[in-house]
Amino acid sequence: MPLLPPRWRLVLLIVAALSLPVVAGIVWLFLTGSFGEVHGLVPRGPLALTNWRFLWESIGNRPPVYVPLLNSMAFAVVVAAVVVTVASMAAYAISRLSFPGRSMYLGLVLMLHAFPAVSLLIAIFYILRRLGLFDTLTGIILVKASLDLPLGIWLMKGFFDALSWEMEMAGLVDGMSRWTLYWKIALPLVRPGVLA
Repeated sequence: MPLLPPRWRLVLLIVAALSLPVVAGIVWLFLTGSFGEVHGLVPRGPLALTNWRFLWESIGNRPPVYVPLLNSMAFAVVVAAVVVTVASMAAYAISRLSFPGRSMYLGLVLMLHAFPAVSLLIAIFYILRRLGLFDTLTGIILVKASLDLPLGIWLMKGFFDALSWEMEMAGLVDGMSRWTLYWKIALPLVRPGVLA
């Protein structure tokens, strides 16, 4: 097996040095949570996993750890799916279709992206309370997806703008609908944008 070039050895050494504080923090977390006392880096007392029992049982009024884990997984998957779906459709329409108010809509999307989300907290709180979605997973998903949509639309619009018109025109001449054109031609060509 060939050895790495000297330049790559230096890069790996730098990455290892930068990763050392993170690894030390994880080791320290395990030591302080697993032993009764830790003086310096030397554990004192017997190994006791009572501090980690939240992983398999509920303590007090807190739910077991799998509940927040599943909530986080559902949140991430649903927000990603909603943002990618809605942003790609909106970006395709903005990039390829000519409709009245297109430039105004594009400017509005840019303004929404530039607007600080923290200044919307009171309005978001009031709307979620009125809709009965306050302190629910659905409410958090809707808020996060709506705050991420402007950036998603702008990113996807750049990818759709880079597509050539010739393939789309050929599809339209062959009798494809706009939906089929979007689904079968445009979306597979902008797969890097979808992944981004």
